Amino acid sequence: MSTSGVNLCIMAIQELWTRKSVNISMNLVGEQGNTINTYTASDQINGTAAITVEHDVDFDHLNITFEGIYRVYNERAGPPHTDRRIGASRTFLKLRYPLPTTVYPSPRQFNKGETYTFPFSFVVPDCIEPPVCTSKLDEAHTQLPPTLTGSSSDDFTPSICEVIYATQVRIVQGSRKKALAVHSKQVRVVPADNQTHSGLGGTAIVKGHQIDPQILEQAIGQFTLTASQPPPIQLLAPEYAVSKDICSIEVRVRFNSIGRVPPPRLKTLCTKLEVSTTYTCNPGLQVSCPPTAGTDRFVKSISLSSVCMRSVQWQWARRSHKDNLANDDSRHLGCADDCYEASLVVPITLPSDKVLIPSFASCLISRAYTLKLSASYSSWGASPIHSSVQLDIPLKIIPMGD
Repeated sequence: MSTSGVNLCIMAIQELWTRKSVNISMNLVGEQGNTINTYTASDQINGTAAITVEHDVDFDHLNITFEGIYRVYNERAGPPHTDRRIGASRTFLKLRYPLPTTVYPSPRQFNKGETYTFPFSFVVPDCIEPPVCTSKLDEAHTQLPPTLTGSSSDDFTPSICEVIYATQVRIVQGSRKKALAVHSKQVRVVPADNQTHSGLGGTAIVKGHQIDPQILEQAIGQFTLTASQPPPIQLLAPEYAVSKDICSIEVRVRFNSIGRVPPPRLKTLCTKLEVSTTYTCNPGLQVSCPPTAGTDRFVKSISLSSVCMRSVQWQWARRSHKDNLANDDSRHLGCADDCYEASLVVPITLPSDKVLIPSFASCLISRAYTLKLSASYSSWGASPIHSSVQLDIPLKIIPMGD
C-alpha cells in the first residue's frame, strides 16, 4: 500500500474514533418520559443540547436546526431475501438557531470531563416558505403537513412514506464541514385548527342518481340520492382521538316515476369511510403542483354503519317546474310531474380504535377522506330487480382547538 493510502486509512480510523467519543443529548421543555412533544403553528420549541467527550475534540461549528423531512421508499428489483427498498428524502423545512459566538469555548475545543450546554429555541412556522412550494393553486399546499408515520394502530398510512419533524444538533469540523457527531430528537407537529376549515361547510348538497334497469325494454324511472355536507369532524390532539360529538347527516331519496310506477322498496343504506393518501413516488422527490405521473395513492376503506330503510315511508310530492328544467334525464325519460320522496337521518361515528390524522394537502403528500354512501333497493313484482346507487361525500377532519 502506498504512503497516501496508509495516510487515508489512518485518517478514516481517527475520524471514526472521534465520532464515537462525542456524546450529544437533547432535552426539550415539557418532556415527560418517552412521550414525544407535540407542537402546532406559532408554538415555541425550547430546549438544551448537552455535549460531553471522551477525549479532547476540536471543532469549528455547532449547528442546531429544526427540520421537516419527507421520506419515501420505492421497491426495486433484486434477489430474494434482500432489502429491495430504495429510500429518498426531501427536507421541506429547515430552521437554524443562531448561536452567538460567545457561547463557544475558546479555543473551540470540547475538553474531556466537561459538559457543554447550549440552549435553543424555535417557533413553529405557519407555512412553508418558497422555493419549497410556489403553488398558487391552493393555499393549503404551503401549510405544514402534520407528522405522518405508520404505526400498529394506524392502518391508513402506508409504510413507504412518512413526514418527520425533529430538532437536530450537528458538530462540524474542517473546511469540508464534516460532521463529527449528529443527534436528532423527533417531535410531533399537528396543524392549527384555524388552518383546516376552508373548503367545506355544512350547507352544500351532493347528489348521485341512477336510472333503474329496464323492465320489458321499458325504464321505470329515476332514483336520486342526496345528502347534506357534514360539518368537519373534530379530533383531539395529539393522539387524534375521536371526539364524543356524533355527526349526523340528512339523506334524502327521490324516485321520479314513469307512468306512475310505484316507488321501489328501500332496503339498506351502508356508509363507508375511504382514506386516501397521495404521495410523490419519483426518485428525486420533485415537487409537482398539480400532481403528475410521479405520484401514487394508497387507498383503504372501512365500514361505518348499515341502516335498514325498510321502515322508511315514501311521501308523494309534486316536483317543481325548476326541478323539471334542471333534470334533463327525467325530461328525456318522460317522468311524471309528481315524484316520491323519503328521508332519514344517519349518524356518522368514526372508529375509536383507528388513527385518523387531520386532512391536509401539500405538493409532496396529501390526506383526504370520503364518506361513501350506498342505498340499495328493489322493484316490485314476482321477479324483483335489485339495484343500488352510490354517493361520495368529501369529509373534512380537523384537530379540535383548545
